[in-house]
Amino acid sequence: MGSFVELLAFSGTCRSWRTVFSSYPTKPALCGGLPPLLVRPMDDWYDPNYRGHDGFGLRKCKVIDIVNQKNAALWCQIPDFADGDLFFSGSSFGQLISIHGQDCHMLDVFTGATIRAPPLQSEVKKHCRVTCGVLTAPVTSPESRLILCVSFTMFGGYSLLAWHVGSRSWSEAIKCPRIDQVIQFNGQLIARDSDYKLYVLSVVPELRLDQIISESDDAVPTPFASPWLVACGDMLVMVERHMNDNLKHQFNAYRLDRSAAPAKWLKLSDVGNYTLFSANDIRCPKPACESPGVWGGSSNRVIYAHESEPAFSEHEISDEDGTDVMAGLEFRTNHAYDNIPSFWLYPSFLYS
Repeated sequence: MGSFVELLAFSGTCRSWRTVFSSYPTKPALCGGLPPLLVRPMDDWYDPNYRGHDGFGLRKCKVIDIVNQKNAALWCQIPDFADGDLFFSGSSFGQLISIHGQDCHMLDVFTGATIRAPPLQSEVKKHCRVTCGVLTAPVTSPESRLILCVSFTMFGGYSLLAWHVGSRSWSEAIKCPRIDQVIQFNGQLIARDSDYKLYVLSVVPELRLDQIISESDDAVPTPFASPWLVACGDMLVMVERHMNDNLKHQFNAYRLDRSAAPAKWLKLSDVGNYTLFSANDIRCPKPACESPGVWGGSSNRVIYAHESEPAFSEHEISDEDGTDVMAGLEFRTNHAYDNIPSFWLYPSFLYS
C-alpha cells in the first residue's frame, strides 16, 4: 500500500480485516517505507469550551498525507500549548510529550489516550524547562522509557531523567549538558547537545552519557540554523542549513565516520536513496524515508514543513543554487516557544 490513507481504509473495512492488520507482525517496518504524516495546528480554530487532556483546551489540526493530498481530509486534536502552563517537550512514537508543573503527560495524537508519568521532583515549579523529551520504545513495549532533559532553575544546569513506563518513580537524575536531540541508530540512542557534541545514551543498567569524540571536519555549525541528526540506514547523518555565497539557504549533509579515532564528519554529495523530513523545531522527529520512488517521491531531498502556506517545500541536498531566504525556513533552537509548530509523525498504531 502506498499511503496511510490506504492503510486506514484497509484496517477500517471490516472487523476481520482490522484483525489481520492488527496482528501483522512487522508494522513498524512500514515506518521509513512510507512518508510520515504532517500535523499542522490551525491558528483559526480554537474552542475554549471544549476541554481535554486534563482540562486544557484543544486545538484542531489538519493532517496532511503528502501522497494523497487531494483525496483525503484528515484531522486530529492536540492540547493548546499556548493555554496556561502546559509546555510542549517533544514527540516520539506517535505520542506528544508535555509538562504541566510537576506533571508529565504523553498524549496519543490520533486516539487522544493519555499516559501520566509520576510527578517530577518537588523543586520542579514554574522554572522547569524541558529541552528534550523522547521515548526509547513504543509505550506498549515493556522496555519503553521516557527520557527528559530538564533544567530546574532559571539559570541553567541540566539533568537527565528516565521513567520506565508503568513504574511508580523516575530514575535518579544525572547531570548533563543541554541535550537538544536524541535519535535511535543501530540499536543505540545517540544524543546531541547544544554544542553539537555527540553521546551514546544508555538507560540500563543505569542512566549514562558517553561522549563520542569527533573532529568537526567541514561540518562547522553556523549561526543561521541548528543542524539535526537523522539515521539513514547504517549512516548517522547530520544535516545543516547555512547561507551560501549567493545569500540563499543551502542544505548540506555529513556522515559520521567512526572507523578512526577521533571520529570525523565527512561531507556527502548526497544521502543516497533517502528523503529526509524536517520542521521548525528541533524537539520534533526528523524521520528519513527509504526508496521514496515507491510513493512518488524523489531521493536526496529534504521536505521541510512550514508554519504558513505552502504547507511544506522540497529541497535538494547540496544544491548549489540554494533556496531564497524568505521561503519560510525557520528553526527553533532556544526552546522558548510555548506553542507547538507543524511536525511530522508516524501514527502510534504502526508500533502496536
